[in-house]
Amino acid sequence: MSINQVQIVAQILETQDAFYKEVFPNFRVASMFVVNGFPKFFHHTIEEIKEILSDAEIEKIASALEWKMGPDYALDGKDVLEVCPQEVASKVKKLPLFALCCLELLGFMRTSKRPRVTEGVDHILATPSIDEWARDFYAQAFPSVNYGVAFIMERFPEWYKNATDLSQAERDLVCKAMQQDIEGFSSILCGNILDEAFVRARANNLLSKKEQTLAEKICKMDFFKKSCLAVMGSAKIQRNKVISPKTTSSVASFFKEEFAGKTTGGILYAAESFRALFPALLAEALEPFSKEEKKIIRQAMQYHGRPEGLMAGALIIPAIRGLLDAEQNLGPQADVDQLVKKIEKMSLVHKSCLEVWGYYGAEA
Repeated sequence: MSINQVQIVAQILETQDAFYKEVFPNFRVASMFVVNGFPKFFHHTIEEIKEILSDAEIEKIASALEWKMGPDYALDGKDVLEVCPQEVASKVKKLPLFALCCLELLGFMRTSKRPRVTEGVDHILATPSIDEWARDFYAQAFPSVNYGVAFIMERFPEWYKNATDLSQAERDLVCKAMQQDIEGFSSILCGNILDEAFVRARANNLLSKKEQTLAEKICKMDFFKKSCLAVMGSAKIQRNKVISPKTTSSVASFFKEEFAGKTTGGILYAAESFRALFPALLAEALEPFSKEEKKIIRQAMQYHGRPEGLMAGALIIPAIRGLLDAEQNLGPQADVDQLVKKIEKMSLVHKSCLEVWGYYGAEA
């Protein structure tokens, strides 16, 4: 891609429209993920390369690339394979495509032959919400911010397709884990969300032994690959319009006060974080109980009825006592008392998880 071929996002859509429509909910989400994500992917990948190559070896490769690369470059991994010293060639050839491209960019960032582009009004990208630190990265790494953004948006589909080239069993497992985990693409940039998805899937007993072994293999993959796999796994999730739930004025006032006036944002945060935390908390809450005790908890909450959020954690014991009064064949009084004592020692959060599970959940 030469300096005369700088493209704005609208032009990139002409060649990459099908890819971004298929993989992301919309182009705005795609550009936010790719544009803001690339600097993070780059730095993570360089750190991973340092676990394979020494600093001296990376320096030799970057120096060789510095003299080879000019204003026309592809960032396709071919240049680094051509110039890398013979003594490290075997290591470099084993690197994934994106890592090779990061090495090339590292060399290009050092060269004095880089052309500069004057950013005119006609070439300002309509890239939504580009983070300031990401903007600084593009200004340093490329002839201009716009050039870098357009270039990365154009190159990303090939990197993504290479990173998500897995067996069908691996693809199915990633989709299975991510279907349990993600609501939006922004959280993918907050860390190894795929690792977290597998942790929750295991906590919910959703993975067979064979799948757990395969999950361990996937979790050892590089950061960029796992980020792309997280996107792949969540690509088919139906994203409905966000609907603010009805709530009481006292709850609304709480969120308005605690979230700087953003009532809906606070409620959405509570709902999303509950989804993220609930599986692990429920697993902890159920651990002390026998199969018979779990059965009583379910019977009690089914007898009591739908748990109320404002009474979270305060319903489970009265529900068990109420069921005991109504059911003569529930079991010995001593066994029920022992169950209640276990619950009394639990935190309010764990009690509320038992209430939700007892009424809504599947049998453990």
